[in-house]
Amino acid sequence: MAKKKKKDETVATPDPFGDLAGLEPKAEEEWSFDPADMTFPEEPTAPPAEKPKRRKRAADVDLPEMSSFTNEELDQVCSGLSDCRHEKNELETAEVQLKTVGAQLLKDHGRMTYAAHGIRLTLVPGVESISVRLVKGAKKADAE
Repeated sequence: MAKKKKKDETVATPDPFGDLAGLEPKAEEEWSFDPADMTFPEEPTAPPAEKPKRRKRAADVDLPEMSSFTNEELDQVCSGLSDCRHEKNELETAEVQLKTVGAQLLKDHGRMTYAAHGIRLTLVPGVESISVRLVKGAKKADAE
């Protein structure tokens, strides 16, 4: 059976703020925040590694006892679409890398937007990326 404590006994509990007991809160002037004091970690800017050339896929071979519909024109269309998809994926990867580099350059130069060659780059606050929009009539590099 557990022993019951008497009412007049007190149990010593450790003070959770024992280390902070003698500290005073900071004055309001000491809590100021200056965005110019913020620093961003530098990311390595190594050149992208070259990808190996994609090997052409071997033509589909029918099983000996199975008959299937084949059409050379449709085969060429499928092959062309496959090549377009692979090229599109490579271009999207390159675009993501360029956006990352563009975001870092905008931060380094203290800019929020930049427009050149018919494209406007806008730095998205709080995100390590930029927004890319088409601009009508932009012919020269102009910074806003």
